[in-house]
Parts: sequence; C-alpha cells; structure tokens
Amino acid sequence: MQQEEIIGRLVEGVSGFIQRERPQLIRQENVNVLLFYWQIGTNLLQLQMDGKPLIPLHDTYGPLFQQEQLENMMRLATIVSDRREVSQLAAMVGWSHIVPLLSLEDREARFFYAWLAALHNHTVTEMEAKMATGLFEKVTLAKGAELKKLVGLSAEKFSVTTYQQLKSTGPLRMRIFMSGITGNLFRNGAYLHFLSTTGSVDKDIVVWQIDNFRSQQHSAMNAFVNGLFWRIGKEYREIFSDDDPSILQAVADELVARHGSNFTAEHLGHSISFARQLTDTNQASQLMHLVSWWHIIPLLSLDSFAEQLFYARLAAVKGLTAAQLRESIAANEFEYLPEDNEYGLSKAADLTPASVSRKGNSTMEIVYVGQDGIRYNASVNPIFKDPLFLSLI
Repeated sequence: MQQEEIIGRLVEGVSGFIQRERPQLIRQENVNVLLFYWQIGTNLLQLQMDGKPLIPLHDTYGPLFQQEQLENMMRLATIVSDRREVSQLAAMVGWSHIVPLLSLEDREARFFYAWLAALHNHTVTEMEAKMATGLFEKVTLAKGAELKKLVGLSAEKFSVTTYQQLKSTGPLRMRIFMSGITGNLFRNGAYLHFLSTTGSVDKDIVVWQIDNFRSQQHSAMNAFVNGLFWRIGKEYREIFSDDDPSILQAVADELVARHGSNFTAEHLGHSISFARQLTDTNQASQLMHLVSWWHIIPLLSLDSFAEQLFYARLAAVKGLTAAQLRESIAANEFEYLPEDNEYGLSKAADLTPASVSRKGNSTMEIVYVGQDGIRYNASVNPIFKDPLFLSLI
C-alpha cells in the first residue's frame, strides 16, 4: 500500500470519529437540558404550592432564567407530566421549538410536529406555520401518496413504512428518517453564559439543582473532548511510528484543513501518548472527567497513574489553570503535600467522595471519579469558554 493511500485512510478514519461524535453530543446535551428545565419547572411549581419565595435567578445565571423562561419551564412541567415524553421531544428538537409545542393539548400532535421539524430541519417559525395549517389533523386521516405528500417525504425515503407505523414503534425508529436535531445549544450565547457563571451563595432546591447541573455539564464536556482525543490515540497508536513522524504530520495537515487547528501533529501526538500511557479505560475516564485537555497534556509527563490522578484532583479542587498545574508538577507537590492537607486530597489511586470549601463563603461539593464509578461534579476552568471545545462542536 502506497503512503498516500495510507494517509488517505487515516484521515478518513479520524474524520469519521469526529463526525460521529459531534451530533451525538449535541443530541445528548439537548436531552439533558430539556430534562433539566422540566425538573426546574417541577420544583418551581412545588415551591409555588408551598408558598415559598423564589431566589432571583436572572442576575446570577443570566437571560436563560428570566421570568418568562421560568414560566415556560413551569408550563412544560404542567403540560408534560411524563419524563419519558420530555426525552422523546428533546431527542428531536430544542427548547425554542418545545415552547410553541406547549400550546398543543394533544400529546401525539406535539410529537408529530417535533418529528416533522427534525425531519426537515424546520426553524421555529416554519414549525409554527405547519401547526397553524392543522397539518397533524390532516395527516391522521391521510393514506398512501397523500400522506407522503403532506409530510414531505419522497417515495423512496418513505417506502420502508408509513407515519402511522412509525408512531407505533416510537421515536427511536422515527429517527431513521431525521436529517438531524434542530438547533445547537453550544451556539446559544445565553446557554454558554449560564454554564460559565459562578453560581449563587444562597441555596434553595432550585439553585442547588442549577449549580449541580452546570457542574455535571462541565464534567461531561471535559470527558467528551478528552475522550475524543483518547479514542483517536487508542485507534491509531500502533500505526503512527515515533521513528517516522512524516505520516503523522501529513495526516495532521489534512485534518487541520478539514476540522481546524485542534488536530495539529502536536495534538495528535499527545492523543497517542495519552492512549499509550492509559490503556485502562477506567483510569483514563477518571482523568477525562476531572480536568480539561490542556491539563491532560502536562499530566502525560508523569510516570505513574497515582501521580497523574493526584495532580488532576489538585487542579480541580484548587481551580488551577494548565500553566499553574505545570508549576505544581515542577514543585513536586505530590511528594511534599502532607496527607493531612487543607484540600482533603489523598495520594491513593482509589478515590472517595469528599466535600471541599472554596475561597469565600460558598461550599462546593466535590464528587470524585473513583473505582466505585462515582463521577466528579465540580465546575472549574469553564470548558464552555474554551475555543478548543467551541470549535469542536
């Protein structure tokens, strides 16, 4: 096999990783956010029933939590009582599409217009126009060619089954025909602003839930970026030779042209080192959730997983930047930090949950990723402000 053909196959393989991961991330984020809004709405309704005052949220968390939005969250919780329906809708359309769907009493009608919007990538305005024509009522009575015309599907695409059959098999079957979820939350300035806020000192159940969700999203998105690089490294670590960097450079040049500067030869080299050093999926996962990719890179200079995990936890607890983490490694804090330290950090590789006080009068709950599978839920070094992450999605 000629070198050009090898490079071509490698480029297509890595590109395939990127192209498969991105839409899955966006879809999952949409489901997470809609379930989060639904739960917030449920709690707001309960607070309202109990006659308890609501802590103002807009000043702390931005326009995502204006009064109108909170009212929409309560409408969602009132109209859609089934958590499963929320997930089904969120797998097809985003929050801006969900809001007008809440005006429909018929569950099947909400489901149909969400499906149609995802199928044709309709804007909110286009979806509302379809709703105004009473298209759902027409479709429920239509058959054959008339049905295909109404929903805008070609005979070839619609020959597998009819809409009525699709309804009975649920949204997973229906997703076969979708062009993709409508909207991208990571292009929403209000959402990114919310994820980058520092939270509120005053805690009620709603505020606690908001802060917890944001922390979980930081952990999950770190895992996405780090996991993408780790999986690329794992897949191709045996192919790229340290003795001949020319193939790696050639592949990187093509990937940069296709996907941006995140895929330079240097980054690919780090991803291969990451996969070679951490062959154990559980160990790699622990680091992935704790810190960003920029923190992972200096951790690769360490000899043992115990040291890597210690410094990742230290960076997370202290909120260290990648540059500050390099300084801590250079100062050999792993050797000199006493076991009984102010951060509650152990040098053992098996982690346990711990509570850590941050500067100021707020307390943040830290849940580490240990061998027991508990995930870390702290928000440090906001990944949603990171150009690397934003360009990937």
